[in-house]
Amino acid sequence: SWLALYFAVQAWKQGKTPLVISLEMSETEVRNRVFTIMGEGLWSHRKISQGNIEMETLKEWHKRHLAGKNPFHIISNDQGGEISPSVLRGKIDQYKPDFVIVDYLQLMTPNQKSDNETVRMKNLSRELKLMAISEEVPIIAISSATPDDVNDLSSVPTLGQTAWSRQIAYDADWVMALGRATNSDIIECAFRKNRNGFMGEFLVQVDFDKGYYRYKDYEDKQL
Repeated sequence: SWLALYFAVQAWKQGKTPLVISLEMSETEVRNRVFTIMGEGLWSHRKISQGNIEMETLKEWHKRHLAGKNPFHIISNDQGGEISPSVLRGKIDQYKPDFVIVDYLQLMTPNQKSDNETVRMKNLSRELKLMAISEEVPIIAISSATPDDVNDLSSVPTLGQTAWSRQIAYDADWVMALGRATNSDIIECAFRKNRNGFMGEFLVQVDFDKGYYRYKDYEDKQL
């Protein structure tokens, strides 16, 4: 979720309009994370979540960095309503985003209902794929993963470990898997699929509280 928001912020800085669909956090929680990333160390996520920042500082920063910029749309289901591809299509028609982030896929409701979780994920994957094509908008869907070893929660997942259905990986044009050792500030990122070219791996050193993200070559893993 943090890394997807980092990507969204970088695209927004280049003039793009993101639409973030959050199914596990409230709009306020997502906004606090976005402001932390945008602030690049100006304040911590912990303090902004607690409201422990100078309002004048925030207002001045908002005036300098957000005024006149493209909108950054955040939609959540904190009111308890379901979000399905039909609802998402309506939001795309309303906001005209340059790209969409769905966080996360397993919490979304497909248009075609089923009591079988695997069938649900197959339906949802197909519906989002067709929507991305028909609306001509990239959709970045965050998916949970099911490791072969339930005790191994730090290894980078393989292509076939997408939770509940491999159809998610089959339908995707691009798949990036992430792994992080316990208490480590290094995220391992590996391309598992790319219909358009580059396959590789890299590292990102992060400070979630300060909103810092630093790319590192894989040879620098021990740094």
